[in-house]
Amino acid sequence: MKGEVLNPVEMVHRLACCCTQEGVMASEVAVLTAVAAQPSIASGMVVKRTGLSAPNTIRVLNLLADTGDVTFVLEKPVRVDHPPVRRHFFVTAGGMKRIRRFLCALGWEEGWVFLVPELGVRMNAVEMVSRLACCCTRERLMASQVAVLTAVVRQPSITSAMMERVTGLSLTNSIRILNYLTEAGDVTFIPEKEPRLGRRPMKRHFYVTPGGISTVRQVVGHLGWGGFNGVRITGETEGGDLFRL
Repeated sequence: MKGEVLNPVEMVHRLACCCTQEGVMASEVAVLTAVAAQPSIASGMVVKRTGLSAPNTIRVLNLLADTGDVTFVLEKPVRVDHPPVRRHFFVTAGGMKRIRRFLCALGWEEGWVFLVPELGVRMNAVEMVSRLACCCTRERLMASQVAVLTAVVRQPSITSAMMERVTGLSLTNSIRILNYLTEAGDVTFIPEKEPRLGRRPMKRHFYVTPGGISTVRQVVGHLGWGGFNGVRITGETEGGDLFRL
């Protein structure tokens, strides 16, 4: 809500959960919002902004073009017999609608400004979503993995059933990702005491490990805010339609 103050882990967690609930890959969100934030962007600039590889960037741009969320204009060739060198991408009305739906799922409005007071950084809603999504792509992590890991950081002793409610993932996927993060050494668990002799423990309570803290620090490190900077959500006081072409 407006006036709310969030820390970087909460911001990344909220976006990662939204991706999982909306069934959208973080790479798609990163690329689409990069185009929305910088119209006429070329694929090379998208690579720099998102941290995706060039082949993956082109694949996602083509996917978004096929779904009608972005369109492009071919750069004029230097000579008539030369093929066009670059495509310049723009967000479409369908892409704007998709971004608005995503912001609505986050509970954010277009006119909100995200302020890091200590650094004097101000971002609009699309720029904030883009930066958060890029944190996942730069670390080559799926949004579901980030959602689960940050949920454990924010709520130690969490169980898989609680994880399902927090992230919006199915119980099967929550358990699968928790097992993966346990094998990777990012989380650990303590089994609940056996209720009776000979019966298996019913629940596992998960905690983040030093390795998991390091992973989270790497993810939020791409925000460039540091670990203790709060992000205040305020109302925009000037400017027009955020998505005006």
